[in-house]
Amino acid sequence: MSTQRKDQITGYHKWPLFGALGVVVFTLLLVLASVWLEKDAVALPQAETIQHRDLYFRDATNGKVVVYDAKTKKRLGGFGKGEGAFVRISMRSMAHQRKKREIDLMLPYRLVKLSDGNMKIVDPQSGHSIRLNAFGAVAIDSFAQFLTNQPQEGAQG
Repeated sequence: MSTQRKDQITGYHKWPLFGALGVVVFTLLLVLASVWLEKDAVALPQAETIQHRDLYFRDATNGKVVVYDAKTKKRLGGFGKGEGAFVRISMRSMAHQRKKREIDLMLPYRLVKLSDGNMKIVDPQSGHSIRLNAFGAVAIDSFAQFLTNQPQEGAQG
């Protein structure tokens, strides 16, 4: 009878374990070397803001979402039930970020057009932003109208 234990790893079965250990050690050394060398991060050029407008988004009693210019308090437009789905979803996401951070929901948001052609909606209070170009032409068009819209007469906010 053999006295060799059955729970020991013997023979060629050890080599894959040594290989895995080598990968872990190599990765750890690579991370430590990058921390010690402290290479500067590559800075990407920042696009400049070429146009912006501060906006209020308000829910009306009839299910509409109404958009106001934050500076003049004049109405720029709105979306009825079943309209402006992307605007509704985006602004709910922004409001959720404010609620998590306990930031006043009544403060304005900023719609920004950049020199590289991108557009984004930014919450200056929380720092959260949504890059509209990532969602296509419908998303851009939904918000772009508020950069060029003139206030609608008779609709004060």
